[in-house]
Amino acid sequence: MTYQWMFNGSAISGATAASYTISSPTPHNAGNYTCVVTSAGTASTTSSTATLLVYVPYVVRTIAGSAYTMGSTNATGSAASFLSPQSLVADSSGNLYVADTGNSIIRKITPQGVVTTFAGTAGITGTTDGPGSVALFNYPCGIAIDPSGNLYVADTYNCTIRKITPAGVVSTLAGQAPTAAIPSPINAGSTNATGTSAKFNFPRGVACDGAGNVYVADTINGAIRKITSAGVVTTIAGSAANTAQSLDGNGTAARFDYPYGIASDVSGNLWVADTSGQTIRAVTPAGVVTTPAGLAGNAGSSGGTGSVARFNQPASIAVDSTGNLYIADQVNSTIRMISPTGDVSTLAGLAGNVGQTDAAGSSARFYNPFGIAVDIGGNVYVADTQGETIRIATPQTPDLFAPTIQTQPVGSTIIQSNSYTFTVVASGNPLPSYQWMLGGIPIPGATASTYTIASAQGTDAGSYTVVITNSIGSITSNAVTLNVTTIPVITAAPVATTALTGSTATLSVSASGTGLGYQWYYNNVAITGATSATLNLTNVATYQRGNYSVVVMNSAGSVTSTSAPLSISTNARLVNLSSKANVGTGSSNLTAGLVIGGTGSKNLLLRGIGPTLSNFGVSGALAKPQLTLYNTASTVLATNSGWGGTTALSNLFTQVGAFSLATTSSDDALAQTQSAGAYTIQITGANSTTGIGMAEIYDADTGNPSARLVNISSRANVGVGSSALVAGFVIAGTSSETVLIRGVGPTLGTNYGLTGVLARPSIIVQNSAGTSVGTNSGWGGTTTLTQIFNSVGAFSLPTTSLDAALVVTLAPGAYTATLTGVGSTTGVGLLEIYEVP
Repeated sequence: MTYQWMFNGSAISGATAASYTISSPTPHNAGNYTCVVTSAGTASTTSSTATLLVYVPYVVRTIAGSAYTMGSTNATGSAASFLSPQSLVADSSGNLYVADTGNSIIRKITPQGVVTTFAGTAGITGTTDGPGSVALFNYPCGIAIDPSGNLYVADTYNCTIRKITPAGVVSTLAGQAPTAAIPSPINAGSTNATGTSAKFNFPRGVACDGAGNVYVADTINGAIRKITSAGVVTTIAGSAANTAQSLDGNGTAARFDYPYGIASDVSGNLWVADTSGQTIRAVTPAGVVTTPAGLAGNAGSSGGTGSVARFNQPASIAVDSTGNLYIADQVNSTIRMISPTGDVSTLAGLAGNVGQTDAAGSSARFYNPFGIAVDIGGNVYVADTQGETIRIATPQTPDLFAPTIQTQPVGSTIIQSNSYTFTVVASGNPLPSYQWMLGGIPIPGATASTYTIASAQGTDAGSYTVVITNSIGSITSNAVTLNVTTIPVITAAPVATTALTGSTATLSVSASGTGLGYQWYYNNVAITGATSATLNLTNVATYQRGNYSVVVMNSAGSVTSTSAPLSISTNARLVNLSSKANVGTGSSNLTAGLVIGGTGSKNLLLRGIGPTLSNFGVSGALAKPQLTLYNTASTVLATNSGWGGTTALSNLFTQVGAFSLATTSSDDALAQTQSAGAYTIQITGANSTTGIGMAEIYDADTGNPSARLVNISSRANVGVGSSALVAGFVIAGTSSETVLIRGVGPTLGTNYGLTGVLARPSIIVQNSAGTSVGTNSGWGGTTTLTQIFNSVGAFSLPTTSLDAALVVTLAPGAYTATLTGVGSTTGVGLLEIYEVP
């Protein structure tokens, strides 16, 4: 396997190992690197691109003074000399002004390095105001400049603030200088007043804003003072009335610990080097004091953010137009920077290592630097106090190159209302700008290396790219897709539907969305297995009428449709019940019940068959049946013990489809007209004879009568074989009919006191071809059956009873329901057939 490293697409000579090392990278090494890997007999593979950025630190050099050479010589560059310079400031023309503290003078350094004395006389201290060398200072430690070019000097040992015009004329702006009558330090104080009536206590730092105000780090007082253009002095933060300490707070409630340096930014914030407190403090225009960097009372040199960072006697501070802070970290002998995001780093020097070495970054050396300034070009100037020099730290720029992408953005599938962040990792010099695109159209405000969609909606789905640009060129990322799974929207809800019993009722829903699931509900109860967009109810029954709704769901959420009522009508009715059983005596006779519903009256044919059963192969038939009709009050309404062979009855047999009877037979028949209500037919044997008998009830009405048979039942002694209780019934009409069929045994004994009841009934329902259409041997106590019992008026069954019940929807035709005992058991049983409305 072989390797070849590439730089910006070109092979690097000799770079043929699995790794490639650049020992001392320079800006010329910055760019894009790949490696081509080749294996014998296979194609070459090129790695992903790695971009190398070479950061070149600030380069430090000496522009005036000679290392460790004290003096006051005015000359050029290293020929000049200083005595403990502690502060400096740059003007808009590139000139530097230096508070040459030990000489008690103000020096000027031109861009060419020419050093002169701008004000004061070297080696002579005093308080005299006046032009140039006439003026005198007393160990001035701080200097600042305003937009008009006026200089302001913290004349520390005089406890005054001096002003120097661009022409070099010195005056006292505020503070009371010592006199023979009031010598130093008696002249010191903290009085707020105007001009020379105000007092300071060895102020070391001074700053200016753009409105003509001067700010003072009043060191011994531990206070920040303000001097207006009219000379009015006030205290805006800290207080001379308390011992030195570091305490954040508002205005005079805050505390400082011997603040030396002060600077003002374009927003009106003040930045304070709180020297003995080992911190950098911030003062807002409203006077609120905070500590953005360092930890009070904890010296050190570590970088980091906030209280993680450490300083060691930070002496002065400067701020540039972009909000970067520069600190002369005196005892560490380093130059520190705080970015606008609060990150503290070391620009030049190495903590704990002193010297006067001109070099880059941590290779440079300083010796207890007190003063710092920054110009509009980003150059940092240092008053290297114990080195007796003025230094400049110049930022270096790596080679320029067009943007390249190290990590492409990634698409995804997310749920509606969730957030998602696209991220691209790219490099370039100058630093590139970003513009995210959706479908090729710029997204307003999406101009960072990340783009976050806080609450994704369907409109956010699509193809995303990001265009990365700098002055050298631009590059567009790969297109990635964001899929947004939205909450379903129902576009067509299920609608009201009408169906005939026995038909198929269809309800459907249409919805938009992805990954959809469905759950149908009947009267707010979930329908098992009904999980598609269409609900097909086959062989629909009357008890299924009601309200249907559907929940449409996906991973994003769910929506419920409006309810759609399902109406079920029927064009069918029960027209015949025939019940065959063993007719005994007493409670073992054959009893049939019927209920007439609706309005008006009902024409009925009632028959009690015995002898004629032998024509159908039934042995042991009841020889002479007795038919009696009762109402609910047990009043006998009619009786017959021989039909008499009348023509009227014969014609009625033909009308209703009943089999014929011999005119001389002892079978019974009655033509009755009864109003709505419940009735009982009893079949007994004359003279207490027994045998197989059959009770028949026929609807003798024609057309579409208003009264109908809604329940027919039969009670008898249930045997085995031909002695089973068999009920035949006929459904007439053009649609199917929903019927409830019950076989009751145990409840006859527990609830109604009958003895010898059938212990465990079993029902089988068959059509005219003998095909089973339903069976049951224990109704199970279901809620659906319980509701149907209530709707048809059937007496309740205990939920744990072994009685049998089933609901079937049957087409027009003839059917039989056979009641037997499970395991060939016998006893009194009740077979019921109800029309379910």
